[in-house]
This record gives sequence, C-alpha cells and structure tokens, in this order.
Amino acid sequence: MPDPETSPPELTKYKCLLCKRDLSLTSEGAVYQPTAPPAVAILPCGHTFHDQCLQKITPQDQAKDPPCIPCAIGDGYDIVLKKARCISGCQKVFEIDNMKAWKSVLIFATSYALGLFMIAKSPWYFLPLAWAWTETAVTGVKL
Repeated sequence: MPDPETSPPELTKYKCLLCKRDLSLTSEGAVYQPTAPPAVAILPCGHTFHDQCLQKITPQDQAKDPPCIPCAIGDGYDIVLKKARCISGCQKVFEIDNMKAWKSVLIFATSYALGLFMIAKSPWYFLPLAWAWTETAVTGVKL
C-alpha cells in the first residue's frame, strides 16, 4: 500500500476554469490535496469549477442558477480571467501603509543628512563615497 506522505497526489485531470487548479486540489492558498476532496460544481453546460471559486464570483441573486462565465464571455475568457487575477494581485501593491511610508521618509531624511555631513566633514579622499551616498539617498537607488 503506497504511503500517502511520499506518494504524489492522484489528479483528476479536470481543472477548475477559474483558478486553473486540478479539481482534486485546494482552490486557494497552498496547493495540496486535502484528505476529503473539495466540493465541485458542474454546470449544465459541462464546465467544472471548485464550488468555492464559483461562489466567489456569483452574485447572490444568481446563487441558485449561476451563469457559466466561459460560456457567457466566449473566446475572450482567458484574457478577462488574466486581467481579473492581475487586479486582485495588484490590490496588495497599492494598499496604503502609513507606517511604511513614514519609515521611508525617515530613512531618506537621515541618509541625506548623513550624506551632507560626510561631504562637509570628510577628508578629500572620502568625498567620492560621500557623493555616492548622498546621490543614493536623493534618488532612492540602492547600490
């Protein structure tokens, strides 16, 4: 009898059309095969989805009879799906983090002040280093 810890998961060869993962794997988070198979939704048209994926995109008023997104969109479905993934992934990039912003301002101001101090007080042979330090502080380029 194969060991479930070391043997590879048995895939169903059917994929969720939203998350693109095999239906025997989890629909989000870490990719693994749970002990109990995840709930699957098969629409009348034959398209298959993880139940959780379909619930996320289906409006409440259409929960009893969810529309099939690939059938409704047609050939442009992959483009729309990629764009939706990009938008959901980019939300974290554009979140406002005041603590991170003020930390960056503090680092910039301290680095710039230190660079000006180095230019004013350093011996001539340290000036190129002081100029590089100050320029890096102003432009934000990391050496």
